[in-house]
Amino acid sequence: MSAQYVVQTVENLDWSPINRITNFHSPWSLNPIPPMVFRGVIYKHYFHFLFEVYDNDILVYQEKDDPADVLHSDRVELFFARDAAMNEYYCLEMDALGRLLDYSASYYRQFDYNWTWPENGLALSAGLNDSGYWVKGKLSLDSLKQLKLIHDNAMFCGIYRGKCLQKRLNPSFEWISWNIPASHQPDFHIPSSLGKLVL
Repeated sequence: MSAQYVVQTVENLDWSPINRITNFHSPWSLNPIPPMVFRGVIYKHYFHFLFEVYDNDILVYQEKDDPADVLHSDRVELFFARDAAMNEYYCLEMDALGRLLDYSASYYRQFDYNWTWPENGLALSAGLNDSGYWVKGKLSLDSLKQLKLIHDNAMFCGIYRGKCLQKRLNPSFEWISWNIPASHQPDFHIPSSLGKLVL
């Protein structure tokens, strides 16, 4: 059974009472998983989200000053799919410096890196701290509806982390996921990696 999370609606944006997702998995590794917390909330026409990554070894690649640098850095990721088959889905990959790589895709691994999230539909901030890093953002409900991502008051969503193990142009990663993908090799771009966010 795939993971499910009920997104709360609040009057004031205070993260402390918001339900947390903490049950992340690294099915392709025997190493202990560094703790990570995800929260989501609907507030003032936006879906707000917060990642908190607890890890004392955060590696960020800063060589090309290019959005693709995110692919070589420790990062968190959100995928939003129009349907459970991932016929069309949208990806946000975000690192500890607040850099974003957004792109659209279709199954299987057909990527369009020229695509960007709808204008004025996304805001993002991030930072390093003593315990690791955090990434906070908001997506307008209008943009989610424009992309046809909300169905029956729910969204198909993937919540992930790529833990960077080596700081270099072509690093290796430990892949961490909310849902356990049905794959013997690391792969988030498959339908079984998705859970459901109930709005």
